[in-house]
Amino acid sequence: MLVASSVLVSAGCRVEGVVTVEVEPDASGLVTIEVTLDADATEQLGDPAEELELDDLTAAGWAVRPPTVDDGGTTLSASKPFVGEAGLTSVMAELGSDVVTGVGLDVSDGFGSTSWRLGATLSAPADLAAFSDPDVTAALDGLPLGRTAEELERGLGTEPSVPLTFRVELPGGIDAASGGADVDGSTHEWTIDLAAGARSEQLALAASSRSIGPWLLVILAGTAAISSVILLLWRRTIR
Repeated sequence: MLVASSVLVSAGCRVEGVVTVEVEPDASGLVTIEVTLDADATEQLGDPAEELELDDLTAAGWAVRPPTVDDGGTTLSASKPFVGEAGLTSVMAELGSDVVTGVGLDVSDGFGSTSWRLGATLSAPADLAAFSDPDVTAALDGLPLGRTAEELERGLGTEPSVPLTFRVELPGGIDAASGGADVDGSTHEWTIDLAAGARSEQLALAASSRSIGPWLLVILAGTAAISSVILLLWRRTIR
């Protein structure tokens, strides 16, 4: 998000972010972050290979993909696996942002079914300067975004837009969701504009899958029991 805030200094710049959580049946999974800069934002940033320091992500176990360029725009992405709710919470905390917080994952096994529930809070700050930090602000002469309010107003011209999408893929089919929109039968997403002022939304998603296996065992066991009774009665009648 520091990338997003630092390049929003000229009209027409557009930055989009996507955080994807893919959950496997055993509650392990993968978190992927993706940031796309349009041509104007890429020009403001400069060469990503020179301007972005991603060694910290790599050292923390993130798989960082080389930046891709398409029509002058740039896409940056990185991913990291997790195991269980504690692992997911830890990986999300490494994003260093208050946008997606309180992530919880619960897996419940029932007879012939498994259910997954994920909850989180999606928040936008009152000001984009919230994505800076004291060190960055000090390096920029006390200006969190490197510009005064007047310079930002002259440069932006119109209200900036920084959409962030939080996407979740759960095993099985989606049973219920709060807000957002389905992408397909097992994926749901929510989008918030980080530049539109303070806002907070509670997220909840539930999915489940059913297996015929346990029921087949019951049917087979019942059939075997009935067959045994029939055979016993038949033997008694022929004596």
